[in-house]
Amino acid sequence: MQLDISTLFFVLGGVSILACGFAWFLYFNNRHIRGVKAVALSSSFFAIGFSAIALRAFLPAWLSYAAANIAIFYGYAFVLYGVLIFSGRKANLQILILCGAAYGIEYVYYLFVEDNFIVRLISYLTTYGIISIITFAIIVFDYQKNSSRAYLAASIFLVVLAVSFFICAGISIPSERVKDIFSKTSINALVLYEQIIFVIGWLISFTLMVNERLLLERKSAELALIDKNNELERSNLDLEQFAYVSSHDLQTPLRNIVRFSQLLEQRYKGRLDSDADEFIGFIVHGGKHMSELIDDLLQYARINKQPLPPHPVQAREAIEHAIGNLKYEREEAGAEIDVGEMPLVIADPSLLTSVFQNLFGNSLKYRSPDRKLRLSVTAKRDSSDHWVFAVADNGIGIEPQYHEKIFEIFQRLDPISHAEGTGIGLALCRRIVHRFGGTIWLKSEPGTGTTFFFTLQDGSVST
Repeated sequence: MQLDISTLFFVLGGVSILACGFAWFLYFNNRHIRGVKAVALSSSFFAIGFSAIALRAFLPAWLSYAAANIAIFYGYAFVLYGVLIFSGRKANLQILILCGAAYGIEYVYYLFVEDNFIVRLISYLTTYGIISIITFAIIVFDYQKNSSRAYLAASIFLVVLAVSFFICAGISIPSERVKDIFSKTSINALVLYEQIIFVIGWLISFTLMVNERLLLERKSAELALIDKNNELERSNLDLEQFAYVSSHDLQTPLRNIVRFSQLLEQRYKGRLDSDADEFIGFIVHGGKHMSELIDDLLQYARINKQPLPPHPVQAREAIEHAIGNLKYEREEAGAEIDVGEMPLVIADPSLLTSVFQNLFGNSLKYRSPDRKLRLSVTAKRDSSDHWVFAVADNGIGIEPQYHEKIFEIFQRLDPISHAEGTGIGLALCRRIVHRFGGTIWLKSEPGTGTTFFFTLQDGSVST
């Protein structure tokens, strides 16, 4: 079956419209990549230009020619412009527009001075051949740098297109005078065939180039993330080591300060004036508080240095130890603690005891003065391998804006900052829970109470 020129033009117009739609789809999904928009614009110009020629029979000749020549030129020009931007080179849009104007001068000559279509065809083919060669050279240069198969495929399409343009231009020279592009010649048919192949092949090649760029960006982002994580890990280790060493070294001079302050308090209390007794008391109290801070900081820094537990832990035993450690505070407050059924979990016994002890201690410190403190500890299975623990109290509650702040180290909430403690307990709980792959959060209603939730891995799974 032999296709005539009109049919080929309609095929080319339809293909270019489909390619235009795909090019814009490619752009909207990859807007951050420079050059993709220019290639989408080039596809739009191709669609306009080839469609204008295909509708030659229904449009005035001057309108068909004008729309086709201007649009097709800018279609090729935007291919070059897009490749320049895509490859990171400089490209000037104003120069592109001026080139289009210069190209239009030849068309004006053809339309109003001498309608020699051979001159028109040679100019057409030579201009696009030069643009294709320049674009080909840019892509080949980039292919030599990254050995991308997509670049190789695009360069093959471009060099075949450029060579065919120049061949057609050379064949056109001795040809008979042709007045219309719809005249049936082997030159016109060859140009149409190569245009159909180019519109499809180039867009596929450029899509592959974009895809390889995305893969390269993803790989670079992954490597950058790995480097950042490694840097952050090194920084955290350095900070932990600094906190450990500095806290440990501070203990000795601090103990001396506290000891001699207490000696002053014991030997000279009442022998000096009341201000001196008060000042000595401030020194003793401040020294003890500083010692507590350092002890807590040491404990905080040691958490990640401790190895993971080799065996499951009974959560109930950790709770009982925590309650035992807080026996005096619990009896003084008259608190009731209700403990439900507890599972086996993956956690170091001493660290899990520390979590419960800090949560219980937090409830004891911030209990409501209007009612007896009641605590409850429950656990329910969240998934096949995790348990959710809930430690609830009927204390004074916590305002919503402080729900994240209280987990930060040394953070205290006003106006209750007079309560005992160093402000590190909840930060310690979060660090311990995270250490064993869990999460911790809370729900609270001011004036009613607070419930702390945290997750731990099921210990029965590994037994």
